[in-house]
Amino acid sequence: MMKFIDNKVINMKNKLSRLVLAGVVSSALMLSSADTVFAADSEDSLASAAAAYGHQVAPARLGDSWDPAVKAEVEDFVARHARYVEPAENKTKAQQKRDNEKLLIKNRALAVVEMNQTAPLKDIAVLTANYQIQHLAFGMTPDEMEECLKAGVASNTLSPAAFGKDNGNGRNVELSIVADDILKAYTSLYSNGLVSVSGIEDPDDSIIARRDYQEFTAKMAWLFKAIHEVQPAEIAVPWLQYWSAGFTPYAYFRMSYNTLKAYDGQQPEFSYTSSSLADSSADSVNVVFNLDIKGSEQLRELATILRDNVIDVAFVSSYPADMTRAALDYYKIPAGHGMVAGANKVDIKGIYTIERNDVYHRSPATIDDKLKALQKDVMSLYKVKAPQLIITDDSSSELCKSFQGAELVIQFNADKAVDAIRK
Repeated sequence: MMKFIDNKVINMKNKLSRLVLAGVVSSALMLSSADTVFAADSEDSLASAAAAYGHQVAPARLGDSWDPAVKAEVEDFVARHARYVEPAENKTKAQQKRDNEKLLIKNRALAVVEMNQTAPLKDIAVLTANYQIQHLAFGMTPDEMEECLKAGVASNTLSPAAFGKDNGNGRNVELSIVADDILKAYTSLYSNGLVSVSGIEDPDDSIIARRDYQEFTAKMAWLFKAIHEVQPAEIAVPWLQYWSAGFTPYAYFRMSYNTLKAYDGQQPEFSYTSSSLADSSADSVNVVFNLDIKGSEQLRELATILRDNVIDVAFVSSYPADMTRAALDYYKIPAGHGMVAGANKVDIKGIYTIERNDVYHRSPATIDDKLKALQKDVMSLYKVKAPQLIITDDSSSELCKSFQGAELVIQFNADKAVDAIRK
């Protein structure tokens, strides 16, 4: 039976609402009218709350932007699970042993952050894809580009109902035909030395006026959007991963980081119209991306207070691993204890190949992939069967359903009202 502490919802983008639910997970977590949630309005009150649980807490605090009810839930969670050990001289051997035991990974609490398109770090993957397209920042040979395109294109025909605006001109277009046109244009650009990992910093009018440039950029952008709208997750989610072929991990990280740096805080619009080549198979296409590039101060504060109190944080990302690291680094979000994200294999020179790395990163394309990787690579290190805290963009997600033992769910969502749910 669920108990509503406060069911008032604040409809603010990227801001926590006041919906706090209390439900039964175990007898220790049941809330009654007499139960207390510590509201840490000051450093002293949070320290007192932690002391009531027999813990110490680090100095880090949540800011004033948090809704008071949600802030109280988070800081009560921190007080219960903090493993912070204040440095002190002249500790007895017994004290030192207790401190060392506290700090063992198996004894720590675990928070899992699910990073998707509607999470606080919004539109990062789409932004990086647009940067690569516009600046011709690719490391693939034409043969590798063909393999990349085949990985994203199935044999089905794209229906106007599925995509909404078909090719942008009122006509139905088959994905594979557009992919053929992309490859022809890419091969022309590659042969003329216009494609490279570093890309063209500022394409001038002579490049933009090229028909192969217009054909490639518009149809690659259109296909990227189409694949993510109509293809199943096992195809759409990892497809951007292939675009890292030819990069070193660091080069792909830097490209993602610098793209964020260039557009952070902006709402850029990217608009494309193809100018078909003489041998084009598909009609001209039009596509527009309206993006909103922003980080989340609240997510940074939350990850920081967890880290400082030795509560481990693992990230489960739909983005390529290096892109995820770039976002965390740029927005100064502590990178956490572990990560489940996709990456390609590297060759003997340390350069990404066109082949996905299903061994090391597990390249999670579906929620089942993510859960298997999370269980094997992260959860196996801890005593608990489920993370105590889940930070997600959707509290009804399969991740939340799979870990019913979680004590608290914080729902950040850039597109709709956001909840904090206590189970």
